[in-house]
Amino acid sequence: MRRPVIAVTGAGGFVGAALVSHLRGLGWPVVAFRRGTEPRFAQQECFADLAHRAHLAALVEQGFRADVIVHLAGRVEIALQPDPAQPTTGCRPGQVAVEPLYSANVVGTANVVDLAHACGARKIIFASSQTVYGYGEHGRADEQTLLCPLEHYAASKVCAERLLKTSSHSGLAVVILRFPGVFSPQRTSGAVHALCRAAVKQRVILLQPDCAIPFDVLALDDLLPAFAAAIEYEGESLEVFNLSTGEPCSLERLAERIAALVPGTRIEKRGVPQPTFQMSAERAARLLHWQPAPLAHRLTEVLSVLQL
Repeated sequence: MRRPVIAVTGAGGFVGAALVSHLRGLGWPVVAFRRGTEPRFAQQECFADLAHRAHLAALVEQGFRADVIVHLAGRVEIALQPDPAQPTTGCRPGQVAVEPLYSANVVGTANVVDLAHACGARKIIFASSQTVYGYGEHGRADEQTLLCPLEHYAASKVCAERLLKTSSHSGLAVVILRFPGVFSPQRTSGAVHALCRAAVKQRVILLQPDCAIPFDVLALDDLLPAFAAAIEYEGESLEVFNLSTGEPCSLERLAERIAALVPGTRIEKRGVPQPTFQMSAERAARLLHWQPAPLAHRLTEVLSVLQL
């Protein structure tokens, strides 16, 4: 039996490149979809700008076909600032270039839907975000929690989700995966790396956030199997899954966990107290049979690399 062809948009990014490698390692035929100024399709990769419909039409004319499209491509630009009305407990949108953000994340998703119909794809798996929940309900969120984005990046993800939900009523299966910031021992950017590096190199973790930000993290090595499981999952026309360790998290809690793993590390807190956020992944555990490693284990992997 022929295995379905998987196209991965955003294959040039951190998660996308790792996912392409992971799926190919599992034996899936994968087309790596990267951003390009001119549309070009080869057997295992293609280049195009998702914001340009003509690029995608050209790819189909060149023979691009896929059974499943994993849509990771998009613009990540999260900007928050203190809310004067709630200086210690709230935040409001910061300044971003709004049009390019929505063009990449919403118009780009709309074009992926059109591409799916044109190339014969039966399913889209969409990389959404923990940020769509805002603060959640009393600091918690499952898939039924009201979406309440705090800034434009999160709002663009909500818009894209709504677009895909409507598209799922026209014969296209949609799986939405909501997950937080991703880290790995090899990633040298992001909060996890910065805090771990501070602990290892200085034995001091300085926290000075200027507003209250809901925060969570997930290891890359836990995220990748969830995408593979979503590809194989046959459920309803629209499925939504949270991907998280399920452990309560905040910037302060993360710092405390790291400090506990590096003896002699102290934490200095000078900023706004951070809210605790807990995202349930029980549905993914039950239906996708997905289970992440404990966060402490994944943090130890990052620390081990930094201590070499």
